[in-house]
Amino acid sequence: MKYLLSMDGGGTKTAWLLTTAQGEPAASFQCGGCSHTQLGISGVLSLIRFGIDRLLLLAGCSPEDILAAAFGIPCYGEYPQADREIAAGLTGLLPGSSVGIYNDVELGFAGSLCLSCGIHLVAGTGAIAIGQNAAGQTARSNGWHPAFSDEGSGYWLGMQALSLFARQADGRAPRDALYSLLKSRLSLDKDSDIISYYDRQLAGNRRKTAALQLLLREAALAGDPGAKEAFASAAQELYLSLLGVYRALFPAGDQVRISYSGGLFSEGSLILPALTPLTARLPARLIPPLLPPDYGGILLAMQQISKKGAEELAARLQSTAPTTIPDCSGTYHKEDFNGSH
Repeated sequence: MKYLLSMDGGGTKTAWLLTTAQGEPAASFQCGGCSHTQLGISGVLSLIRFGIDRLLLLAGCSPEDILAAAFGIPCYGEYPQADREIAAGLTGLLPGSSVGIYNDVELGFAGSLCLSCGIHLVAGTGAIAIGQNAAGQTARSNGWHPAFSDEGSGYWLGMQALSLFARQADGRAPRDALYSLLKSRLSLDKDSDIISYYDRQLAGNRRKTAALQLLLREAALAGDPGAKEAFASAAQELYLSLLGVYRALFPAGDQVRISYSGGLFSEGSLILPALTPLTARLPARLIPPLLPPDYGGILLAMQQISKKGAEELAARLQSTAPTTIPDCSGTYHKEDFNGSH
């Protein structure tokens, strides 16, 4: 029996999937994020070795049984030296296999539109849009760096939550649900404790900062106008990301398909209702993902062997594979924002 392997890495979580060459699932699991900006190169390679070993153990097969593999890694293609070190570290892990390394957004794109042209939007811990036209040209927008980009992402919304708390605390905005939520959930005795909480718990930790968007979402659902405006602003930023890719690849007036992935699009999303009417301006049709990113990796693995085989596999998987986007609550945990200051 021959298998296809997919690793859909992200800043917060990594989804592993092993299927037969016909796309039948053989093993899967999730573990923590695999960004080298957080773990270092050695940490990423250790996680990859662990993931491969666990998949093989779960499926009861050996490395020689892997026909092809696709590894989606955050920031891949953006740091040349890191790319070389990661590629070198993967050498020999799957002897005899066709191995491809991709930026993680490419797996989402491949799955959501099943290898066809269009635009794919990712909004999870980070945010980025990527597209491809009928001529095979590609473009991307947003996702430059969390310090000055990633607008509309979970991390960006987490920072908006902190900013809104500060404004509500010092009177620049009326105190509302978010103020009470952060004061209680972060165990802040006094308002200024938010400073030490950020310095000790959040600074440099994108996952924990992004988790604050869950509290911002709770405040928005409770009617907090500042929290609701933050999600509306996130939708606007994500629309601008789509617009950047559209302008780069498609003639004005062309109808394109746009799909999406990432925790901010989970059930009960506050982003989708605001984003949907905005995309109609392009013009574009916003559609649910045909396949989730981990299955996008399976398609890319097959594509390394046979383009026709990948097209046939895509058609087969659309009727058998799951399309559900994982819930945000499965990405972040209460301990990500609970704790003393």
